[in-house]
Amino acid sequence: IYYTEEEFKAAIANGEMAEHAIYGGNMYGTPNAELDRAFSEGKTPLLVIDLNGVKSLALHPKYSACNLYIYADFDIISDRLEARYFGENEKADSKKNYDSRVAQNLEDWRSLSDYEPYIHAFIENETTIDECCEKILSKFANYTKGEEKDEWSNHAIVNGLAEVASERG
Repeated sequence: IYYTEEEFKAAIANGEMAEHAIYGGNMYGTPNAELDRAFSEGKTPLLVIDLNGVKSLALHPKYSACNLYIYADFDIISDRLEARYFGENEKADSKKNYDSRVAQNLEDWRSLSDYEPYIHAFIENETTIDECCEKILSKFANYTKGEEKDEWSNHAIVNGLAEVASERG
């Protein structure tokens, strides 16, 4: 769904968004009506959201969320972003966009401990999209069966990512 900036701000003010954020200068969000529609059709929505969205959904009074954090090794992220912004895809602002996305990833990792309580599990994505999807479906299936959070593993991953962010600047 596309909103103008004015429509988006009005939807936020009217409490019509389950979560929302500004990322890379763009406004993103999930309308309550879309979640309600999916649930009424017997579907389970899969949202790709930033950490603020994770917290918002976890605290939302109406929805119950299984928040999964997908991450990869920093060098893999860097390689993926280089492929997206450089070479045949290069534009005038590619360097700025690349630097911004790298900085955002590092900032996310530095602040991850603030969001850890809202995340059920962490999934390492260093393979294909299909293999990552299998991991997501497996974690979600375990969540629906009542699997408890692995607090120790989650904490170790958060600390490891924060350490990498500190080393990278």
